[in-house]
Amino acid sequence: MTHRIDLVSRLNEHATAEPGRPALTFLSSGRRDELTYGELAARVRALSGRLARRFTPGERVLLVLPADADFAVCFLACLASGLVAVPLPVRPHRTAR
Repeated sequence: MTHRIDLVSRLNEHATAEPGRPALTFLSSGRRDELTYGELAARVRALSGRLARRFTPGERVLLVLPADADFAVCFLACLASGLVAVPLPVRPHRTAR
């Protein structure tokens, strides 16, 4: 028998066991954006609740976001809601020289 553990369940396990431990760190343009397991799980729960009220499990959701903490939250919230996340990468803005 195979024991299946999904990504959102693992997130919640870590959030319960070590809520203050860093889960994700993004570095961009000299800025550091970090989420702990507790913060990430709370944001995922909040967004997945809103998504579940608006969409039916199995529907596709286009994620047009840069690769940052908000993307991670949205992606995991889609998984938690039974939605199919469809990422569309966004290139970061370049500054003029």
